[in-house]
Amino acid sequence: MELTPNISMELTPYISMELTPNILIELTPNISMRITSNISMKITPNISMEYTPNISFRITSNIVKDLTPNISNELTSNISMVLTPCRAAFRY
Repeated sequence: MELTPNISMELTPYISMELTPNILIELTPNISMRITSNISMKITPNISMEYTPNISFRITSNIVKDLTPNISNELTSNISMVLTPCRAAFRY
């Protein structure tokens, strides 16, 4: 009787992490400030065993802050005075 067990197990962890911050700041003359930060984080672990599961996690958070105060002060005073002389007729 011959018994030959053959057990082969292969474990290959592969973790790739990608962090990409993109920060855009615009300043325009009419007091408007726009801050746009796009932070995308990609975590992809690939674990291959006997059954080979591919597990990919992707976390993408887009944070857009739009701070735009529009301050307009408009003072318009129109003062018009019309003086019309009235004629009074007195009869005796």
